Amino acid sequence: MFWPFVRRSLLVSVLTGVLLAALVTTSNVNAQAAPAGAKTTKGRIYSATQATRGEQTYMSTCVSCHPPSTYKGAVFLNWQGRTLGELLEFLTEKMPKNEPGSLSPKEYAQVVAYLLKLNGMPAGRLDLPADPAALRGITINLLPDKLTLVPSLVTDPTR
Repeated sequence: MFWPFVRRSLLVSVLTGVLLAALVTTSNVNAQAAPAGAKTTKGRIYSATQATRGEQTYMSTCVSCHPPSTYKGAVFLNWQGRTLGELLEFLTEKMPKNEPGSLSPKEYAQVVAYLLKLNGMPAGRLDLPADPAALRGITINLLPDKLTLVPSLVTDPTR
């Protein structure tokens, strides 16, 4: 009786380890990280004031369909390696679902700043620009410096 339980526990432990290893790999080289010197979301690219305004917009416009957990943590990792320009364009074209594009460009940028804050990205002194072209040069990097996602397991959030 004891042996099947141990075998099952061992099997579950091994499978869990294999799955975790498949999801992430620890390395100093991040295949999805921006090249050295490139701008990333870790570079203090939005202001705390802008994120606060974005939170107000999010709570009044977005939260009825998307609780903050929708754009936080593991779920938001789907944007890893993409640009803020892509995120801003996605939000502008698709959200709010019942009135896409109904916010001002400034309000969309504020919501992006709030999403960055939700995901632990540090605030800086300047507001994030509301221009998608300007944001295409900023790569979304949510991972700790030595953690890498396996690219094939990251899904496309726009699908």
